[in-house]
Amino acid sequence: MENPAFIIPEFLAFFVGMLVTFLSWMLYFALSKKSSHLLILQNNLQKIGYAWSTNNGEAIPFEKFNPEKEKIKTLYSYGILVAIMSVLSWLGLIFSVVLMLSIRLLPTRYEKRVFASELASNPVLEPDRISGILREISN
Repeated sequence: MENPAFIIPEFLAFFVGMLVTFLSWMLYFALSKKSSHLLILQNNLQKIGYAWSTNNGEAIPFEKFNPEKEKIKTLYSYGILVAIMSVLSWLGLIFSVVLMLSIRLLPTRYEKRVFASELASNPVLEPDRISGILREISN
């Protein structure tokens, strides 16, 4: 039987790692949903019948967009990630932080172009200008 003095710190590390991992992903989720650029982008895309899918990283037709499904899918993905990373304890926490930073700092080229464009910064764009910018970015 293992020494109980070794088991207790490992359990503590597991629970603290799980809690910190969970809280950091929830903070990341909350901050990304309240981003002013994302809100402006959503408002602009709505003018032409589209919405930005954070899960897919692309503009999709509004009739295919379900905000509640999007939220559930995101929370489910984060939940699985937190569960996996929690099992790895402190190492999982480090992997989780690296993953969070890579998602935040290394978006796809398409996402970079969308968020660097007027779509995410100018809230008073006309629908024809929005369509033009989307076509320009897609090419």
